[in-house]
Amino acid sequence: MAQPEKIGNTMHSTSRFLEIKIFATWSLVLGFIFIIELHLSANNEWRILLPTM
Repeated sequence: MAQPEKIGNTMHSTSRFLEIKIFATWSLVLGFIFIIELHLSANNEWRILLPTM
């Protein structure tokens, strides 16, 4: 009787893992784009702030 429950749990944790993975990937991509935008911006204040990030 415990078998189907176990399968359901692994399925749920797998989907949760994928969710986290996709979220982390998007965070990295958006953060990368954001930093590039700051680098391209001509504002000197940003260039001072960037190394502290």
